[in-house]
Amino acid sequence: MRFPAFVLLVAAPALLPAQAQSHPAPAPLLPYRGFHAGISLADFTARARALTRAGSTPLLCNTSTHTAEVMECGVIIRDPDDGAEFYLSGHFIGGRADVVSFGDSGTTDLVVRTQRELRARYGRPRPVGTAAWGWGQGPQFVRLTWRARAARRWIFIQLTDMDVMRNIGHYLPRHAAPTR
Repeated sequence: MRFPAFVLLVAAPALLPAQAQSHPAPAPLLPYRGFHAGISLADFTARARALTRAGSTPLLCNTSTHTAEVMECGVIIRDPDDGAEFYLSGHFIGGRADVVSFGDSGTTDLVVRTQRELRARYGRPRPVGTAAWGWGQGPQFVRLTWRARAARRWIFIQLTDMDVMRNIGHYLPRHAAPTR
């Protein structure tokens, strides 16, 4: 059936919003221990302070030497769900975390347990170089890295949001072009 041109012109604008809503953006990766890449500085500090173990050094933040809009914060936390302790750090650009990282040390059991936990949470990993796995979705990714020395093992879980990371260019100092 053919529709007159004026019917299509009148109906087309009404159809556009419905079509735009039919394809939602992919959901961000699940948070890890209540944190996620892109979290605001205020939410990060509130959650980190709530999980800081009693008697430990409080959450510390350092700003960039160039601008207060870029900062790093870190603290040792204890997860109330399973009692696991991590060194938690966040790197913030304009008040949002481009990177949230968890670090821990232990034995081979720690690496195996963490690998199992992240596989259950995010699915099949993608190998990333030596001793690292990654999971990605859109501009966000999760990376698990592990290192060893003798019987000791270190793990790092890094949550990254590339959209937030791209904003660092707004805060870099501008240098004058070299003169000839």
